Amino acid sequence: MSTLPVAQPFPIIGIGASAGGIDALKTLFSAMPRNPEAAFVVVVHMPPEHRTLLGEVLASLTPLPVTTAEEGMAIEARHVYVSPSGFYVTLADGRFSLLDSQGSSLHHPIDRVFESLAEQAAEQAIGVVLSGASNDGADGARAIALAGGRIFAQSAETATHPTMPGHVAAAVPSCRVAAPDALAREIFAAISGDNQPHEAAALDRILALIWEKTGRDFSGYKPRTLLRRIARRMDYLQLTDQRAYLSHLESDAAEAAALADFMVIGVTEFFRDAELFTLLGEQALPETLKARGPSDRLRAWVAGCSTGEEAYSLAILLLEQAESLDLHCEVKVFATDIDSAALDFARAGVYEPHMLQGVSSERLSHFFECEPDGYRVGKRLRDCVVFSIHNLLSDPPFSHLDVVSCRNVLIYLDTVRQASILPLFHYALDPGGLLVLGPSETVGRFDYGFETVSKKWRVFRKLPVKLPVRLNPPHEASWPQDTPRVNPREARLSGSVGQRIREALATDFAPAVVAVDRAGRIVHYSGPIDRFLALPAGPADHSLAAMVRSGLRRAVRRLFDKVWEAAGSRPISSRATLRGSTASVVRISAKRIGTAGSDGPLAMLVFEDCGPAMSARDVEPTSDDDEAIIRELELELEEARGELQANIEALVTSNEELRTSNEEVLSTNEELQATNEELETSKEEIQSINEELTSVNTQLGMKVDELAKANDDMANLLACTDVATLFLDHDYCIHHYTPAA
Repeated sequence: MSTLPVAQPFPIIGIGASAGGIDALKTLFSAMPRNPEAAFVVVVHMPPEHRTLLGEVLASLTPLPVTTAEEGMAIEARHVYVSPSGFYVTLADGRFSLLDSQGSSLHHPIDRVFESLAEQAAEQAIGVVLSGASNDGADGARAIALAGGRIFAQSAETATHPTMPGHVAAAVPSCRVAAPDALAREIFAAISGDNQPHEAAALDRILALIWEKTGRDFSGYKPRTLLRRIARRMDYLQLTDQRAYLSHLESDAAEAAALADFMVIGVTEFFRDAELFTLLGEQALPETLKARGPSDRLRAWVAGCSTGEEAYSLAILLLEQAESLDLHCEVKVFATDIDSAALDFARAGVYEPHMLQGVSSERLSHFFECEPDGYRVGKRLRDCVVFSIHNLLSDPPFSHLDVVSCRNVLIYLDTVRQASILPLFHYALDPGGLLVLGPSETVGRFDYGFETVSKKWRVFRKLPVKLPVRLNPPHEASWPQDTPRVNPREARLSGSVGQRIREALATDFAPAVVAVDRAGRIVHYSGPIDRFLALPAGPADHSLAAMVRSGLRRAVRRLFDKVWEAAGSRPISSRATLRGSTASVVRISAKRIGTAGSDGPLAMLVFEDCGPAMSARDVEPTSDDDEAIIRELELELEEARGELQANIEALVTSNEELRTSNEEVLSTNEELQATNEELETSKEEIQSINEELTSVNTQLGMKVDELAKANDDMANLLACTDVATLFLDHDYCIHHYTPAA
């Protein structure tokens, strides 16, 4: 979770266009207000060697100063900046940074400028994508939207090439799509006044609804941040009245979930702030790890990991440090966030090439695997990172950590929550461990617990002192009196007498029950189960076979096998003797049950104590019983051997067939891949040529218009002068003359 929190004094509007986009730019700027309180950055796909006339075109359409961006130039309001030919433009600390496009592998200049806008301006960033024939701009638009900014795209009906704005509209659900002149009006309507619900009661009610419908608590976030996010959501729904939005939120549970997801700000990238990672790798981490032994573990926690780039970057750094210090130890990075969708993306570990710009070629080849759609995180690196949902405000912290990275998360929380979280980080770190915060965050009044390693990059080292820490930090929301905070599950229970009766029966009178999946793992317990199951010594094992007490194992195993063989769902049962201080007979019933969750079908086993054994036969089996048991076990063993042999033969045959099929598929895949690469190369070349031709054609058309205007002016001048004039060619033949002649 990382965006720069510095308040941007004016909006920055990034405009990207490609083939056919110059006409759209002319329409857009013609409809702009004369003196908008905003800055414009215009990026158009252009061949590096081609001189652009875009600045001259825009200067004729707007009274604002039009300037070609230069290295280190400060961005100012009421100015238009045009990207120079042969360079990619980004923004950092309010100034332009240029990268030579001929020496770079980048192919998405609009993405790059949009991503820098997301970091620089956050909620004051606006992205506009016009006509174009590629997918450039989609990822950058997503970054701006995640940072709280707005995205606009040209409609397909008005675009010469609708591919680029179409990709943007698909990537950002809140994108506004319209014709260029309508986009100009919407952009400046949004800039002139936000639709923010400023009443505290309205904000409290919205937060209460989010908690009630989704279980997610945003009461610890800064009100100003929340109000801006709510305003963006209202913009997307085209609602201007907060009462209407509250009504919509109350009636639509999906909107509560969408708003909760929209509240989460997640902008990150690999090795973001390269100077910080250099500091960690060359100075901070070696000092922290120098006392580690070969058998020690290296543990880190990335809080607010978003889509995983920061977590993988830190894992790479720790692996490299372990190798350089000759530490053959386990590296584990715990990456947490409250955004489940971002965590799913991070777990998949597949990133497009432009998302790996911060990764060196050496690290790319060492830690990633190339795939047709991008790069996949290698197994060694993936095994080091554990992703999980975790809420800093309510969940307990990890412990015995060497590094805690929480960059630009605390800035969105109020001072009370910050004061509860920082001691948790101190508690989680081992002595000498590192705390890495964002550039606008600090340890504040807890500075006596940390030593400053880098003031610029907010890197701190834990000191051997104790901070006042509460492992269950307070996070009660200040809900209004008329909207009590009620757990939805408790509300459902309190509303049903029958449900309370069923709970009492299940607590006091129900038998011992376990639910077991097809693999024999216990997924749920109920009732007095400890009489029939026992926890085995050693590593935790939740398998039924390991936990069931010895006197019941044979009966349980047979019932478990039979319940899966049975075609229907009718219960089957058996009896067994449970030996102990007093032998007792246990009736075991099994039934197959379905579930609506992700566990699949389950088997339910019910244990009922039928009282003490009434005869010696119930307690100790006779020799005849022993012989019968042995014969039965021998038959089962023989059957198992036969089935195993048949399965082995079938497996060998299947493996041979699969090997043959795999070789054929690999051969076909290689041919298809080669053909696809050739087609992709041809497509890129044609697209590049087409864009160049379109750009040159547009500029040629402008020159023709200028020439025609100049000829008309000259003809009018000669017609108005009473001077006889003849125009001759090289052979002295007259080809033109004035009326006076």
